[in-house]
Amino acid sequence: MKTVVIVAVIVVIVSGLVIWKYLEKQKFDALSPEVQQALTLTKDRKKSYKRKAKEYDQRVKVAQLTLDALKDQKGRRLKNVGGVVLFERWIETPQGSGSIIGVKATAADESSIKQRLTATRIVALGVFALAAPKKSGGGNAYVVVDGPKVSGVATISGKSNTNAGPDAFAFAAAVNNAARAEEIAASTRPRDIECASKALTQASDNADLVREKDLYSAAIDALPAELAQSFARP
Repeated sequence: MKTVVIVAVIVVIVSGLVIWKYLEKQKFDALSPEVQQALTLTKDRKKSYKRKAKEYDQRVKVAQLTLDALKDQKGRRLKNVGGVVLFERWIETPQGSGSIIGVKATAADESSIKQRLTATRIVALGVFALAAPKKSGGGNAYVVVDGPKVSGVATISGKSNTNAGPDAFAFAAAVNNAARAEEIAASTRPRDIECASKALTQASDNADLVREKDLYSAAIDALPAELAQSFARP
């Protein structure tokens, strides 16, 4: 029954479109050749203006997104492990956040984390040293993050993650790779931002769009009043 209803609705819609097109053709054929030509031109101008407006909006949007991405202090979010969030240019830890430049990350397990934190606790974590994880059971894995602007520890529970060790090493590698990449990218970012700003200015040039708008408006003005009112002015 449901299928029959759907088919009936489709038939009604298609029939309606056919009738509408037929009536429109009848109206068009009744116009003088000059008005037919003017109406066809107006429809073409409308399509051209809409196409140009869409291209303009897309061009400006892409240029703005590119500039915003370059200016973003953190950059794209890359990975989140054990309470530590890694971005392209930034890293957030339970003990603090800061630039990724100069950061070094190392993975550790239960057998080495106590010695590592005891030796580097004050140097690496400062006043947050007491918040660093202590040795406990459960086969946890850790990633020690240390840099000029931030130090902290990611804790990966061995109870909830049977792959805690490999995940810790993978995350440490990701942090180190991001730090190296950002160190290189940071040196050229001011120039990249300047280029992106110029690209946005260029993309925002709407001379072509204004020209298409004027042509479309002129085409509407050339129509008889009863036909012109069916077109929305740009």
